[in-house]
Amino acid sequence: MVLLAAAVFCAALSPLLRWYAFPRLAKVPPDQYQTMVLEAKDATLLDYSTLRARKVPSITIVQTLKGNVAASEGIERTAGRDVVVWDGLTHVVGPEGEMVSRIPERYIFDAHTQEPVNAAGEMVDGDPVRRRGIEFKWPFLTERRDYQYFDAQARVTAPSTTKAPATSAAWRSTTSSRPSPGPGCRTPRPCPSRA
Repeated sequence: MVLLAAAVFCAALSPLLRWYAFPRLAKVPPDQYQTMVLEAKDATLLDYSTLRARKVPSITIVQTLKGNVAASEGIERTAGRDVVVWDGLTHVVGPEGEMVSRIPERYIFDAHTQEPVNAAGEMVDGDPVRRRGIEFKWPFLTERRDYQYFDAQARVTAPSTTKAPATSAAWRSTTSSRPSPGPGCRTPRPCPSRA
């Protein structure tokens, strides 16, 4: 009888956990720290001094994300919701070990939904931005649908299209965006002409 009562209690409690507790408890912690290293072999590298592309044997891209707890708490007070602030740095290292580019950014987003929270201090390479769409973190319980994705390099939002391969239960999202100089175009390289 006790087991039957426990089973009924658990069955009655499960919707409460899924639709009430989970959305409130599942959130990105504000003190994350991670580094990703990507390497491209036989790459094409844009030489910023000549603005010409050249083939190189390899390049390395290092991206570091560090949670800024103090900034998160400050924005939470004014936004009235759980907010995460990630300070990021992406730098590209050329084939001879030289730094080719360095792009700092600050990404501010909702800790539960991963939607951007447009607040003071949000920037890419020193330029203020107003993100639309996700960037680093996909939402909890990601659905098989298209999402808006913010491309920090091009400073544009584009749809991330979801496709399911025929041979796998997994699925993949792909995004394609056209590069644009962005507002102010303050970069370590010359800005493209806007003629």
